[in-house]
Amino acid sequence: MTIKIADWQQLFQNCVSNPPLPISLPTVALANPPYCKINLTCDSELARFEMAYKWIKHGDGSYVITSKLKTQTEQECLFVEQCLNQLQPGEIVCILVSNGILSSSNQAHFRQWLLEDMALLIASIQLPTENFQVECGLGIITSFLILQRKG
Repeated sequence: MTIKIADWQQLFQNCVSNPPLPISLPTVALANPPYCKINLTCDSELARFEMAYKWIKHGDGSYVITSKLKTQTEQECLFVEQCLNQLQPGEIVCILVSNGILSSSNQAHFRQWLLEDMALLIASIQLPTENFQVECGLGIITSFLILQRKG
């Protein structure tokens, strides 16, 4: 089969006169929060974060936010909250998080808030411990969380 230049010109002309339908894709944000606990000293700045408040566990296993600020919290939880607050409903964020906030019993309120109130979990992809071993000298277990903001 031989293709002539006229065939390519005709194909190009067809593409110009019949452009593809526009598609609308959601915004996708990528984030890598810092991994550490911070002491909460500036109440006025942190009061806007739900994760800066203490949560209490009810008998049914659910958590409810209180009106008292914590004295210390995981910085990445605040970062995840800020990322989700910046998104419009339907937009997607891919965040690299430590598995501590995904598995620790101390962070159960965060997971409840994240999945029930804020976002749909599209994927959780655990990375090998070797990823941060060379640079950091640590065997931090991390995962990519791919979340879609609820509307």
